[in-house]
Amino acid sequence: MSVTHPGELPVPESTRPLRAIDSVSPWMVFDVLRRRKITFAVVASLVLAAGIMFITRIVPQYETRALVLVDTRKNTLSDLQAISAGALQSDAVQVLTQVDIIRSPALAEQVASQLDLAQTPEFKNAIDGPPGLLQRLTQRVASLLGYKPRAHPVLTRAQRTQLAASILLNNKLSVINDGRSYVIGIQVRALDPVLAARIANTYAHVYLNFNRALKERAITRADAWLAERVAPLQDKLKTAEAAIANFREAHGLIADRSTTGNNQGRVTVAGQQLAQINALLVRATSERVQKETSLAQIEAAQKGHGDLNSVPEVVASPLIQRLLAQQAEIAARIADLRTTQLAASPQLVALRAQEAAIGARINTEIGKIVGSIRAEAEAAAAREASLRRRLAAAEARVAQQNKAEIELRALESEATAARRVYIDTLNKAEQTSNERNIQQPDAELISLAAVPLSPAPPTRMEYGMIAALAAIVLGIVAAFLRERLERGFRSAEQLEEETGLPTIGFLPVARKPEAALAMEEQRSPYVEAINAVRGSLLMSDAAGHPRVVLITSALPREGKTFFAVSLARSVALAGGRSLLIDADLRRPSVARTAGITVQSSLNALVGTGGDHDAMLDRLIQRDDVTQLDIIPAEGNGNNVQDLVTSDALRGLVDAARTRYDLVVIDAPPVLAFVDARVLATVADATVMVVKWRDTPRTMVSGALKMLRGYGTRVAGTVLTQADLRALTANEGSHAYLYRNYGSYYQ
Repeated sequence: MSVTHPGELPVPESTRPLRAIDSVSPWMVFDVLRRRKITFAVVASLVLAAGIMFITRIVPQYETRALVLVDTRKNTLSDLQAISAGALQSDAVQVLTQVDIIRSPALAEQVASQLDLAQTPEFKNAIDGPPGLLQRLTQRVASLLGYKPRAHPVLTRAQRTQLAASILLNNKLSVINDGRSYVIGIQVRALDPVLAARIANTYAHVYLNFNRALKERAITRADAWLAERVAPLQDKLKTAEAAIANFREAHGLIADRSTTGNNQGRVTVAGQQLAQINALLVRATSERVQKETSLAQIEAAQKGHGDLNSVPEVVASPLIQRLLAQQAEIAARIADLRTTQLAASPQLVALRAQEAAIGARINTEIGKIVGSIRAEAEAAAAREASLRRRLAAAEARVAQQNKAEIELRALESEATAARRVYIDTLNKAEQTSNERNIQQPDAELISLAAVPLSPAPPTRMEYGMIAALAAIVLGIVAAFLRERLERGFRSAEQLEEETGLPTIGFLPVARKPEAALAMEEQRSPYVEAINAVRGSLLMSDAAGHPRVVLITSALPREGKTFFAVSLARSVALAGGRSLLIDADLRRPSVARTAGITVQSSLNALVGTGGDHDAMLDRLIQRDDVTQLDIIPAEGNGNNVQDLVTSDALRGLVDAARTRYDLVVIDAPPVLAFVDARVLATVADATVMVVKWRDTPRTMVSGALKMLRGYGTRVAGTVLTQADLRALTANEGSHAYLYRNYGSYYQ
């Protein structure tokens, strides 16, 4: 579906322009540079000239570098790093810290003082040289305002050294570390290569000496602090040990050194006695129990409840064993005689008496054993009772000593802590004293700066290449900026995209206006373009085959009259009947453009009526060259509004519509006067003329908006006065056609 405005000719969807996709191709860049070659050349030349002036004032400088290695793994002989460097930091932070130390003003002043940089020509010129441009301008303005410049004070040697150090830090020195290694580069740039090497090497040595002195000062402070701490710690340790000895003596906590083997045991004499008494008591109790058991066993055997031979003491007695053997032998003889003799026989009686005597003796011996065992049991019981009393007393003493042992442990803990601190401090004091003369800086010089043989980059050649590149880039930017700021339309596609209307004509500039108006060169691009517009208007059934076409523009001097005369003559030369009406009554130019003399004009319609055909015949002037009928106008400017709104003009146009194939009305600009908007209501279609690259886009949009407000049917737009030499193939189909037009007919 096509979209139309009120009163506008419908535009087929297939012919509506597509919105161009913004893109920049290499060919487009070349086209822009060709069109804007003057802008490119001027900007590039100015930039290049400024660059050359800058390069000629550049003085070659020489650059050299000394390398130092930051060693973060030193000072492993002791824990002194915790005293002299504070908390441990990461290697990266340490390296960055060394970089900041190198860039410190203190080191720069030492270097400047050692080398007396303030007296070298390079630094002396920087200190005492002429003021800069800004300072000179400030002084000039101050003098114009009546202020007298202050006299420069005479600088002392120290002040000049400080200024030299500041110049060195800000303009000459670069401290380089890539963050991935421990190597720091001290890079110096100067006009004198020998001076650059001297500064870099001196800077490295000053940095190493500063680092070494910093560590020596830290060790000195640590040594003094440790020396002050040793004597009080020693006194504190002696006091703690004396308190332990006095407490032991007061509470009887005398350690048994013979059992502990060293002075760290806690076994006291009372504790040793308690252990001995406890062991004796165990043995006494065991002995008592053993004796009582044996006594009970013998007494049970005597009562007939056991066998005496099973009693260990009886078994162990040799006498009782012999008596028992004799008793057994006599018992055996008695048993043999009983079989042969009577019981009252003297031999049996004697043997029985002998057996009784042996039994009595055995009982006597057993009684002795029982008495001995009983005595031993009683003695064991008495010994056990005595040991228990001694044990109770020893336990009481040990309990008292255990209570005192708690306080003793606290005293010993204090003494141990004091001893540990004293020994540790004493060791550190000895270590710091030993390390005073062996300390090295945490950095090492690994490469001295050599005297450079060639200037440091960028050289003048490199600066020249940079200036040339900058000139080209800025020239291209200026060309594109100029192209971007162009206010008009460059192609039919741009015009179609902006207005939403088809561009029915793209007219090249007429190098020979007279020949172009006479339509003599049929193969010229201009004539072909006019013929194309004629075909679009007369041969398009979709456009309603308009017979009356109004030609107007947004602003004056856009070529609308030239186009109107050319279009009307093109129809006449093609054998059609055409009429050209000059309706620009304020500034008529059709007669002058067509080369005719005004004999009758459109102004004669004012106040007339009646036969419009007769009036048409009376106003027409014939162009003898092209047989074009023209109704010119005179520029008196009177009664313009009455004429353009009169029924006489409408009747005249209606009469011409029936007699001619195409009636062309040259109207005033839309934005200048209301005439064109009123006249557009009389015409079948309106064509808006837009000057190539000149008519502002906002003006074209505003003119079309005004025409549509009057219900005008706008057939399309025509781009006029296009410079074929400035066209490129990237500016649309019309540009491609006209750039290659001549080669088509060869």
